Amino acid sequence: MEEKTIIPAAPPFGELEPSPPTSMAGGDLPASEPALFEADSPMHLSSFEREILISLRRILRAVSLSSRALLREHRLTSPQLALMRHLVRHGPKSAGDLARALSLSQATVTGILNRLEDRGLVERRRRAPDRRRVEVVLTHGGWEAANSVPQPLQERFARRLALLPVEHRERIHESLREVVELMEATQIEAAPVLAPGVNMAEPERPEPSE
Repeated sequence: MEEKTIIPAAPPFGELEPSPPTSMAGGDLPASEPALFEADSPMHLSSFEREILISLRRILRAVSLSSRALLREHRLTSPQLALMRHLVRHGPKSAGDLARALSLSQATVTGILNRLEDRGLVERRRRAPDRRRVEVVLTHGGWEAANSVPQPLQERFARRLALLPVEHRERIHESLREVVELMEATQIEAAPVLAPGVNMAEPERPEPSE
């Protein structure tokens, strides 16, 4: 008696059999974990999620457009302007004092000062009677440049933020902390200066010792 070969029935037209789980570089993908392309696809975003992403994009664009306008119209970067306006408010400071006040690295401040000094906007002078201490002062051109620039985006934002009730500011702070965590950006070092890009360091040049 001949044996009959049983062929499995094909699934109905338009349906596909589930594919077996594939193995990835880091091991098998858990069955409960959705594929990354599904979560990342705009087709799977709710209207609420889309609005959040649009808001984040608007913030990034606002910072970028403000920085480009500052560079195009005044030939200054946001960190350069922040340093100059600090000197306007507080007078001559050492490079170390400026780094601490602006929460920037010493190398970044050195690069900023080099650029501003090359343009004749600041000078580094030894302070009497302690000639070992070097202080940064604005030149006449530096004063004019710092005061001719319209109030930058960062200062306008900080002024409006300060007018909000404390509870409101605390909610914004907490929400932004959660956004930073969701973007896996908690380990990124950043200064409190609104400028595009993460690394604001500029080329270094030897600086007189303080």
